[in-house]
Amino acid sequence: MAGIHECLQKKRDESQKALTQAEAHVNTMLSRWDVEDQYIVQAKSHFAIDKQEFINYREAHCLFIKSLGASGIGNALEIKEYSCIAELNYRRIAQLREAVSQFQLK
Repeated sequence: MAGIHECLQKKRDESQKALTQAEAHVNTMLSRWDVEDQYIVQAKSHFAIDKQEFINYREAHCLFIKSLGASGIGNALEIKEYSCIAELNYRRIAQLREAVSQFQLK
């Protein structure tokens, strides 16, 4: 069980690093987007809200998933939580990539 725990902890951490990179990519793409500045400012503002709402959702959802472990102990509950976080992070990365994939850049 310890091996699975460590593996999923590593996946959680790797997914968080990849998500941070994807978010930076979105900000870069927004800055280079070939539209009027007002739309860039608006999109960046909404993206900041979107990022926080994703964090809130991920935290609530993964706590719910963890709670489905019922009377499981320690590692078993963390395994559920870590796998949930990694999965949601990777889904989010795909969503962010898709969101800016068709941008016309300056």
